[in-house]
Amino acid sequence: MIALVWDFGWFVPLAERLAEEFETVYYICNIRNGYPKTREKLVGEGIKGVTRIDPDDFWEVWKEVDLFVFPDCYDGKFQQWLKDQGCLVWGTGISSWLERDRVACAEWQKKVGLPLARTEEVIGLKKLRETVKPNQFIKINENRGDFETIKNIDKVRSDQRFDEIAVELGAYKELMKFILVNKIEGVEIGYDGFSVDGKYPNKSLYGYEIKDCGYVGKYVDYKNLPQSILTVNEKLAEVFKREKMRGPISNEIRVTDKRVPYPIDETLRLPNPPYQIHITNIKNLGKMMLEAAKGNLIEPDIEFKYGAIAIMNSEFAIKNMLPVKVPEDKKKWVKLINWATIDDEWYSLPVYDMEEFGAVVGLGNTLEEATQACKSNCEGIEADSLDIDIDSLDKALKVIEEGRKYGITF
Repeated sequence: MIALVWDFGWFVPLAERLAEEFETVYYICNIRNGYPKTREKLVGEGIKGVTRIDPDDFWEVWKEVDLFVFPDCYDGKFQQWLKDQGCLVWGTGISSWLERDRVACAEWQKKVGLPLARTEEVIGLKKLRETVKPNQFIKINENRGDFETIKNIDKVRSDQRFDEIAVELGAYKELMKFILVNKIEGVEIGYDGFSVDGKYPNKSLYGYEIKDCGYVGKYVDYKNLPQSILTVNEKLAEVFKREKMRGPISNEIRVTDKRVPYPIDETLRLPNPPYQIHITNIKNLGKMMLEAAKGNLIEPDIEFKYGAIAIMNSEFAIKNMLPVKVPEDKKKWVKLINWATIDDEWYSLPVYDMEEFGAVVGLGNTLEEATQACKSNCEGIEADSLDIDIDSLDKALKVIEEGRKYGITF
């Protein structure tokens, strides 16, 4: 059996994981520009069990591929074309509009009766400066490389960010569409799993993310998920059934003190975090994906009940090939972004000018076991300017306690 992973650098560890279940795994990092750099073409190089190929070579192998895997939220029409050719595809396909078009997603939420934070679209940076209010969130569609969600604290704190955006967007700054979303007070919870034509597996992961620092999650029977997640997923299922979505789904939901669930972001891709938990904890992951692409939902064979993740950052990684030293007994638990192995050394390559370069996973049958395992797995990792916020796992425990006040058991 042959699998092909079509990626943009984030999910090389997924390709390595699938090599445990497929005879051949091709990996394509589809970063293209007119002046390609070596660092871009090296992503996926030297990974055990994985054959990295250039995007142009796709057409030489595609007819022999048994399963196409699209872990990210782009190329929905390409996925559909492959399906039209009779190919088996695991990915979110055309349903990715839920993530890529925030205005359309907000309109859908309102139409199906899901609570919606006040959302407003403004055009141009000048209008944004005049309109945005303290504690509103600023988002954009599609091009998340321009900037991630910004929280507008006040004019003084945001002016410099707006100046940076002006430089980044240049002549387009007064044509850019910005989306303003009011803050919802409450606790944030999320579902991190899979769907096959609107059906969800019984064993499902949900959890709390400490933004840019870490994550803790728990597998439960689907019916025992928090009601806030069940409410949102029920509405999403209608879309997924109609559009035959067979892939990953993650969502972020703010639950108020009155236990009202406000979806704030739909993620139509493998979430980072906690996809790293899935690929280390689900023993039949490749079979799940293959059967899902056929329209069959099978249950994940999970090894542990809880998972924890600590994010790794380095200022050096922004512009440089970052060598990462990982003890041999910890390599199973360390997942790098833009990963390549060169002369038996692990590297994260500077494709996206980001400090974040990977994550460390811990699993256990209790929350304490998982968090302690994660902390232990961080020991011995070395990299220039390495920053792992281990304390974020303790912060997550406090968020869990807060969640109980909002009716969310964990």
